[in-house]
Amino acid sequence: MRSTRRSSAIGGTADAPLTATEPPYFTRRTLDRLVDQLRVARGSQLGTHGAHDAHDDTHVGTLGTHGGVMHRHAHHDVLSLGAYRGELRRAIHHMKYRNARWIAAYFGRALAAMVRETTEQHTATTDTSADAAWRPHIVTWAPTTARRLRLRGHDQSAIIASSYARATRIRCVRALRRIDDNTQTGSTRKVRKRGPQFVVRARVVRGRSILLIDDVMTTGTTLARARDALLAAGAHEVRCAVVAHVRARHPSRVG
Repeated sequence: MRSTRRSSAIGGTADAPLTATEPPYFTRRTLDRLVDQLRVARGSQLGTHGAHDAHDDTHVGTLGTHGGVMHRHAHHDVLSLGAYRGELRRAIHHMKYRNARWIAAYFGRALAAMVRETTEQHTATTDTSADAAWRPHIVTWAPTTARRLRLRGHDQSAIIASSYARATRIRCVRALRRIDDNTQTGSTRKVRKRGPQFVVRARVVRGRSILLIDDVMTTGTTLARARDALLAAGAHEVRCAVVAHVRARHPSRVG
């Protein structure tokens, strides 16, 4: 019988507990199936609730305001592949803690495909607008701490952003440097809301429209701090995208 301890270490805490029979590995085929399921779920939300209705803290619209699954947050809207639970949660843990960098690259391409699909849907059903045709000048990411980078050997958000940029032929730039070493993972919600601190390469962001990418949004503080820093440095506009979001009524300990 397979140990439950190993599966629990991969999956963490979420709505639905893992079972001992679930495999602790992923293949490209399993991720293809997962992304297809998320796409069907987004289509179901669009058909049932419309483009502007809220459902479990998410609504459907294009990047920024009208498409894809958006997690409503006090600071800004964030485009997300799906809620942080089930197989998506397990895949993210595999990516972060088992050095599965190929999964990060896969998620970057999946985000790019979702943005393209939702933009096309919005353009087909409404009058073409500047928002529907929005395209960033650069793609960047919210960097992890130096300690996490040393422990894991990689920054998964950087890989996701780089993969997104290659898929969309948009320049990927390291625009932010994190100057604190406080991790969001494992912190209480109160500590999370203090947020990380960033230094911006103002020369590369001034006057630019930017897509900011992260892996998981819990309270939204990391993205909010990074976005505010970019805007303060002269960025024209900053929109955000994540692989998954944690629903506000189910606080999680994953950052």
